[in-house]
Amino acid sequence: MRRGSIILTVLIALAAFAVGATYRLYSLVTADVGEIKKTINFDERHGTVNVLVLGVDEVEAVHRSDTIILARIDIDRKTASIMSIPRDTRVSIKGRKQPQKLNHAYAFGGIELLRDTVINLTGVPVNYYLVLNYASFPKIVDAIGGVDIDVPRRMQYTDRAQNLHIDFAPGRRHMNGADGLKYVRFRHDSLGDIGRMKRQQEFAKAFLDKVRSPAILPRIPELIELVLAEIKTDIPVKTALQLAGQLKDMKLSNVRFFTMPGSTAYIDGLSYFVADLQRASQEMDPNSVLSADKDAKDRADPKDTDKPPAPKADAPAGGLPGDLSGIVSRFREPIAILNGTGTPGLGKQVTTLFERAGIAVAFTGNAKHADFRYCLVQYPEKGDPDLAKDLARLCGISEGLVRKANITYPAALVLGKNNSKDVMARIEALLAKRQ
Repeated sequence: MRRGSIILTVLIALAAFAVGATYRLYSLVTADVGEIKKTINFDERHGTVNVLVLGVDEVEAVHRSDTIILARIDIDRKTASIMSIPRDTRVSIKGRKQPQKLNHAYAFGGIELLRDTVINLTGVPVNYYLVLNYASFPKIVDAIGGVDIDVPRRMQYTDRAQNLHIDFAPGRRHMNGADGLKYVRFRHDSLGDIGRMKRQQEFAKAFLDKVRSPAILPRIPELIELVLAEIKTDIPVKTALQLAGQLKDMKLSNVRFFTMPGSTAYIDGLSYFVADLQRASQEMDPNSVLSADKDAKDRADPKDTDKPPAPKADAPAGGLPGDLSGIVSRFREPIAILNGTGTPGLGKQVTTLFERAGIAVAFTGNAKHADFRYCLVQYPEKGDPDLAKDLARLCGISEGLVRKANITYPAALVLGKNNSKDVMARIEALLAKRQ
């Protein structure tokens, strides 16, 4: 059984809650959100601080990141989304001709290459990173006195070569650091890595509860000293304390843990996790926590039972724009259509539809690779993001899949395998509506 499968959401807990407790004790930093945003790196488009959290096992000369988490924190609304990304996710890595597994990026080029790869995969800018070594996990858990976990079913595994023995009976169990590491490493059930990530998320929730409890306050100085010694990060200490001051009262119900949507697939004889980027872009919004809570309240309110839910403006299945000519008039310069599906002739078919709609296409060709799962829209570094959003809206593509790229056209539509037909059907429906 491989080491390094550790629950790094612990690190998020420490940054947001444990350090927050220190803030309350010593009042080290006082700053409002406006002041913090003057110095902190954040995603200006969405107003979030995005942190890449990863666990690496550098024991026994292993240098691959086995646990990869993307945390998006909205310091205005005090919400967060914590997405676990499977290490076997199929990605394109800079400098490699063939698609690779995501955890290879750290071995090939360290934290910077992994950061770039995650950005290219998700379309989300990464403002900071946190790295925790496998050997540090038990120390941090023991520093707070362990946590209580409900074990849903028998967990049993033995690896004599590594002198590893796991045997947890069903029921509530207090786990110290060594037991906790076994729990979050375990992957020998029918769900494999997906089941492991779910256990990691459950452990993180229990950890958050423990860190926020009054009983932990006497251990805070020891815990802070330990964490500072064990992590590698590019977050300045002052910035971390300012963030902690803002997030110290964040409700656990406003923190959403989930695994990147997708499915497993065998490609060229290898097992990969193929990400569902369209769903991921929607679920990564940290304010979906509040939206889900509001939806639940609305469903529970009898007076609102006859009101249909309002569709999201950027949802792929959204309604058709009312005025096609109004959108078309925005495209004063020709765009590009890039075929990322590997299906011959698809780019020309889509180009024909766009030209029938009155949108000029200057270039039709193949994308950089032919395994795009979903359509996305690109625009140049110094281009007009609103134009790209208009193109996405026209095609029914989520704004989360609108990305900057090294292109010369004002906008480019990259065709993906799973929803190119939906885009074509949408344009055809618009044309029929105009007639």
